[in-house]
Amino acid sequence: MTGKDVESLERNLDKLGYDGFTVDDEFTWDTAQAVMEWQDDRGLPETGVVELGRVVFAPPARCAWRACRPRRAGRRSRGSRCSRTRAPRR
Repeated sequence: MTGKDVESLERNLDKLGYDGFTVDDEFTWDTAQAVMEWQDDRGLPETGVVELGRVVFAPPARCAWRACRPRRAGRRSRGSRCSRTRAPRR
């Protein structure tokens, strides 16, 4: 199996600390092993298969506070000091 959903799954597994696979768009036996580890950690049956609807990929949150937004060239940056986030506008 291949595709963007596979890549998103692998990227998220990687960020959660699961390893032993390559983050790409191909679901391999190594990916299935990482999924089984994730399932075991969640108390789910260790099938190596992620059922439809088991996970949802949401877009990353972005900062709602003006001071955290990227500055235009030539302006001083205040740095990232905001923890306020919101979902992107549709």
